[in-house]
Amino acid sequence: MKAYQELNLKLKKVDDPEMIEIFKKFTQHFNDWTYLQKESEEHTKETSKPSCIIFLDEEHHKPSFLITKIKDKLYSIGHIFNSQHGHIPMLEYNVLLRRFEKDFKNFISFASYNSICIELSNEDIGLHEIITSPKAKESFERYLRRFP
Repeated sequence: MKAYQELNLKLKKVDDPEMIEIFKKFTQHFNDWTYLQKESEEHTKETSKPSCIIFLDEEHHKPSFLITKIKDKLYSIGHIFNSQHGHIPMLEYNVLLRRFEKDFKNFISFASYNSICIELSNEDIGLHEIITSPKAKESFERYLRRFP
């Protein structure tokens, strides 16, 4: 089954102001990416969580990526949105998320930010990803075997 992917950034020795600066440097490193200063500051003010919004200048969707702090030492792309075309279909959303992952990985490797770990969830998920407890999975499979 296909699912929306999620991307998390785990930090080891990076604090919040430094992480925002890293996103700004990332957008300066690549021509296609733009840091949206005003929108980022507004979102941070509204949510009281360190956040940034970056824009990808690509032909079709013109997406903006909302990156926000989830908890201490963990940031996540909470949403990819498009003000021009509305909803982004799941498969295209995942392609955009993987594009960010590829570019950001290249950047942190180039800039030697070894204290940032990127985790991208699977696009194809099955029962194993949905039910992680072995006991619950065994009970569910036993239940399914009863009914053809």
